[in-house]
Amino acid sequence: MTFEETARLLEAEGLRTVTLGDKAAGGCLLIAPDLSARIMAVSMDGAKGENFGFVKPEAIKNRANDRQFNAYGGALRWWAGPEGGQYGVAFPPGTKNFDLGSWYISEEYNGKAFAVAYPQSGAGNSALMGAEFSVQNASGTRFHIGVASRLTVLPNSLDRGKARSPAGRMLSDGSVRHFGYRSEVTFENLSSEPMRGETGLVSIWMLAMYVAGSKTHVIAPFQRQGAGKVVTDTYFSPEGIASNRLIIKERQGFLIFHADAKHRSKIGLSRSRAANTLGSIDLSRNLLTIWRFPIRRTMPYVNSLWEYQKRPYAGDATNSYNDDGKFGNFYELECSSHALALKPGERFMFPLEIHHYRGTRDKLLQIADFLLQRKVSPFFLSSGASS
Repeated sequence: MTFEETARLLEAEGLRTVTLGDKAAGGCLLIAPDLSARIMAVSMDGAKGENFGFVKPEAIKNRANDRQFNAYGGALRWWAGPEGGQYGVAFPPGTKNFDLGSWYISEEYNGKAFAVAYPQSGAGNSALMGAEFSVQNASGTRFHIGVASRLTVLPNSLDRGKARSPAGRMLSDGSVRHFGYRSEVTFENLSSEPMRGETGLVSIWMLAMYVAGSKTHVIAPFQRQGAGKVVTDTYFSPEGIASNRLIIKERQGFLIFHADAKHRSKIGLSRSRAANTLGSIDLSRNLLTIWRFPIRRTMPYVNSLWEYQKRPYAGDATNSYNDDGKFGNFYELECSSHALALKPGERFMFPLEIHHYRGTRDKLLQIADFLLQRKVSPFFLSSGASS
């Protein structure tokens, strides 16, 4: 689906749109304020270009009709975490069995209509949108939260140090194209009560649905000296994920997760193990995506595992999800803020930068090596992943 086709779909259903960037021929974003201000499309070739984000037209046409989950899609959205456990917001109060039959995603944060502060014209290089939502966790605690989303297209200019790097030289000579943008999501506690650890905290959870493919892999750097296991892969199966789908390079400090939408699975890295970057590469479309975000290694993180938790604040800082085709042909990159214990009227902002690169396989792998600070290219050149 192209950027333009996505815009027509939203507008045909009466949904407002905001466009940021160069819709004529360059990098651009399509935002849907009526769907919780999510980015529904991202293109590097203007309105006629390919949309990197996954879109599910039937969910948009039947908006809010699925009582379990309306999988609208989108190249970036915010949610409230945690998902599972006794403090999870994706399970109703009193849940005993944390399974797919009990799981649901509230439209309070999945499909909320946002007010648009700017741009008033519907197009520009930056947007600010806001709303308020109410959600209850599995223990019965209710949260009343104000949420603001600011999205900004980043300039292509490089600082002096990066310009001298191999990646910088490739961007400068035009052999690799780049499009970047920044998200800033802010939560404010609108309740008269503080958020308390003993009744459940929340996090700002950022997720992107990207189109999956047979040659698509998530690349997650990790801290080699971090405490605990490298990765949690038992979200949906106690046996974990098969070694041909999740490859852990302990000595090199990164893992590879196959993102082909053929097997429902999820991985997570803790605050001790996760790096502040996360990426994916699709070698059939010559597309590299890099995320950058902060990690607070001394702060607690909410736990989203689908079980009653002994350690509800020992959760993941970064995640990736691979669908099995039930909801659609997509995979997700995810990152989260630490657990928020906000007092009444207190705010917290979580920043995320997303960068997309297009070029030849070899040049994209050089950029991945540099930006992820790991030698990931030998894996793709020797394993057959790129063939």
